[in-house]
Amino acid sequence: MGLASELKKVACPRCGETGTLQEIVYGMPSVDFDFEKDIVGGCLVSDESPNVGCSECGWRGIRDSYTGEMIEVVEPKGESKFKKVLRLIRIPFSVFNRMTKRFAGAIAIVALLLGGGGVYLGIGPYLNYINTDPEFDGYVQPRGIQNLVNRVLESTLTITCDAGPKKFSQGSGWAIDLPIKDKKKFSSVAITNHHVIEDCLKESGQVRVKTYFGKDYLAQVDRWDKKNDLAVVMSNAKAAPLPLSQAIPYPGYWVMAAGTPNGYEGSVAFGSVLNRTDTEVLITAPISNGNSGGPLVDNEGNVIGTNAWSQTGEQYNGAISLDAMCIKIMKCDGKFYWSRD
Repeated sequence: MGLASELKKVACPRCGETGTLQEIVYGMPSVDFDFEKDIVGGCLVSDESPNVGCSECGWRGIRDSYTGEMIEVVEPKGESKFKKVLRLIRIPFSVFNRMTKRFAGAIAIVALLLGGGGVYLGIGPYLNYINTDPEFDGYVQPRGIQNLVNRVLESTLTITCDAGPKKFSQGSGWAIDLPIKDKKKFSSVAITNHHVIEDCLKESGQVRVKTYFGKDYLAQVDRWDKKNDLAVVMSNAKAAPLPLSQAIPYPGYWVMAAGTPNGYEGSVAFGSVLNRTDTEVLITAPISNGNSGGPLVDNEGNVIGTNAWSQTGEQYNGAISLDAMCIKIMKCDGKFYWSRD
């Protein structure tokens, strides 16, 4: 006979009513739990937990399964329901605290292993980031290509030469910081190819410089080097000078060619250095008509040459190197811009 059946005939020790005693069930009630016949006692149970309760007067107690004796369970006085809930909530945290104290050494070892693993896994990407810094490695691409492109294009110019009927040419140029003859009249200096402005060297020709999607300015040619296909153009165009590369470009170095090919202003092409001579840099970056005179820059945005020609039927093109500029365009410390030591 179950406890619930036995309680039907037992009177409550407090109020004396018969049939009001119910079994107190602990744990999560099942689907078929009868809330009218049984009482939910909670999730935690001990030897002192009551297993019988009166639905009439609220009496709680323990019924001995062998003797049938009813022993009342008196709850601590002055403990509110809030304190009861708080005490129950604290139990798992107390258990966790005891466990952590007991296994503190093991936990410390596990934490050390996990931390060491994190350092081990993170050191690889960190070293790779350091070792692929464009400042020290010319073979890698820029850290921020968009920023480099925008910065170079702001200093890239479109240069035109109008020398009369059927003598109009359009090329590119790039701003540079160089001394010029007429500093009072002109505030800006640019490099371009000689063949871009060649027809305008006569008095009838007119050279104009246009900034990146900006204004158009009248310009004059200050000096030129026909053999190395270079020229210096003066104007009042507002464009920041591009820095010159201090590192000699080796085969495989990352490069970008900028300019206005066939009138498409703000164009760029990526490639690498194929090889170089004393005056030229051979590159894989595509160059078309109108690119002539534009800057060829490295992975930091520093100029290594001036785009000059394309090779028909081949897979490489050419730019005039900074070394060639030392001949007639600018003063260098030696015969070459880049040291051969």
